[in-house]
Amino acid sequence: MTTPATYGQDIPAPPPPPSLWRAQLAGVVRLEARKTLLGSRVLPLLLLAGLPLGLLLLLAIVPLPSEIRQGIDGVALFAGIYRVFFLRIAIFVGCLVVFIQLFRGDLMERSLHYYFLCPIRRELLMAGKFLVGLASTGVILGISTAGSYVLAVLPFAAGRPGFGDLLGQAVAYTATTLLGCLGYGALFMLAGLYVRNPVVPAMALFLWELLNPFLFSLLRKISVIYYLQSMLPVHLSEGPFAILSDLVSPWLAVPGLLLVAGLALALSAWRIRNLEITYANE
Repeated sequence: MTTPATYGQDIPAPPPPPSLWRAQLAGVVRLEARKTLLGSRVLPLLLLAGLPLGLLLLLAIVPLPSEIRQGIDGVALFAGIYRVFFLRIAIFVGCLVVFIQLFRGDLMERSLHYYFLCPIRRELLMAGKFLVGLASTGVILGISTAGSYVLAVLPFAAGRPGFGDLLGQAVAYTATTLLGCLGYGALFMLAGLYVRNPVVPAMALFLWELLNPFLFSLLRKISVIYYLQSMLPVHLSEGPFAILSDLVSPWLAVPGLLLVAGLALALSAWRIRNLEITYANE
């Protein structure tokens, strides 16, 4: 037999059903996808993704002497392009442009309070924004990675692997790009929530990642690019001034990146839960 509630007693509201959370999350994703993909935020990402495709397509169609074309190692060519351009520029800058703007852009536009006035958990808002950022960077840069690999390897005979190895390397490079978007994206969204001028920590992180080959073994492990390099199917020399350091196994690199991203997302969730908007300080 249930006891009737007394007058004035607070009765806790039942938790919302999962279907409501899914509907709210889907609504945030749709709105943020329109803002990201139909606005100016995606333009730098598209330029970064299209640059290697355009250059490699030009190299593939330019008539070259057969001895030169036969002597080009497409696998080594793309390995160098991926290490120099994708790892150090495209993934980093693409995530910087997209993920920092997820909350910092709304704060600068003074529109974040419209979300906060809606009956939606702030953690769901953060999750929806992050999923849109991850999907946009992952899909665009992932297509660029796979397309660039094909354009770099197929036109040249030297070092061309069999179909199985070709497919395996393309999948490995694309998966590395997706994990890079996950790791850098979580860090940049966190920076956008905590720092009023996120360009400063972004530049500091860029320099740290750039100097990673020249750091001592223990310091090298405190970075995202170290674990991304561990997942590459083809490894190149770091240069004469690089400090020798064993890369970790991909089976350890992937959980390490997931752990870093999870910690960054947990800190972002705590921040957004306690965030008070003061547009006067922006």
